[in-house]
Amino acid sequence: NTVPLVEILSEVLTVGPASKKVVGTYRLLIEKLGPEFDILTTLKKEIIDDAGIPLLGEAISKVRRREIDLIPGFDGEFGKIKIFSQDERNRLLGQKALFIAGASKPPSGEKKKRSDPSQLKLF
Repeated sequence: NTVPLVEILSEVLTVGPASKKVVGTYRLLIEKLGPEFDILTTLKKEIIDDAGIPLLGEAISKVRRREIDLIPGFDGEFGKIKIFSQDERNRLLGQKALFIAGASKPPSGEKKKRSDPSQLKLF
């Protein structure tokens, strides 16, 4: 048994498995590293780390060693996997966690500011 790559990416990127971020990253990884099965079972952690996705190599290593928590589903809800605790995620990422966690989300209560097309400089 193994965990699908999209589920691992969902946990690593902290977004849903059907999100654009996960789908785009999945496609990028397949192009860079090859078939999903090879990524999940045989590629060395160092090669996976070279793909540039923080925590992915460690996440796949933990899945291979079965060091994950499986949260069962119920009443029509699918089960979920938990690879990292928040403390472990922060420890592994170090100060990078500050930049990764806030990179795609504005502070709570604020909307992303859209650029005013009249203020864009072409050259």
